Amino acid sequence: SEVLLSSEVQTHVFAEELILLFTMTMGKEEEKQQQPKKKKICCACPETKEPRDQCVGEFGAEDERCKKLVEAHLVCLRKEGFDV
Repeated sequence: SEVLLSSEVQTHVFAEELILLFTMTMGKEEEKQQQPKKKKICCACPETKEPRDQCVGEFGAEDERCKKLVEAHLVCLRKEGFDV
């Protein structure tokens, strides 16, 4: 009877450990699925990058015509999670 009780306790503890391990693993998988893959900065914000690049290429980054485009691109990059 004592051996059986010990075996039941071991089985119960093992089951709890498996549940805990499974729960911890599932939490990590859900986190991975919820976090979108981070884009490379060169590929982020094409809608602001192209006009900015064209303006800077033609007039230079310090030109007044380009400053708002440069700032719009930086705002977009920050929204994508880049620290710029």
